[in-house]
Amino acid sequence: MSDVSKKISNAEQEIMQAIWDSGSAMTFSQIWKSLNYNTKQAMQTLIDRLVKKGALKQEKREVYYYTPLISGEDFARAKTNELIRRSYAGSAKSLVAALFEDNAFTPEDIEELKKFWSTESE
Repeated sequence: MSDVSKKISNAEQEIMQAIWDSGSAMTFSQIWKSLNYNTKQAMQTLIDRLVKKGALKQEKREVYYYTPLISGEDFARAKTNELIRRSYAGSAKSLVAALFEDNAFTPEDIEELKKFWSTESE
């Protein structure tokens, strides 16, 4: 897992998600409007932390723009690997079994997974 992924808190992840969802660099004001955060100072602190951690790049134009330095897909993959390692003793099979037992998959999900696995094995 990326060291950066390990360091991102849940609150910081919300900011990252807003930027990932936008698909482009965002200003503080744009992030603020998309999240409707409690206080501007709290959000600025989280953004500053993300910059220091190497998760966001800060670029000065007419105002500061923030761009993610880690993709949402890479972050999710790293977090999933961490979950498997910590909660399922490194067994992805155990994670999938738990999801099946909890009926987390719809019949459509199962069909998509079957197609995925059949194309992966070719």
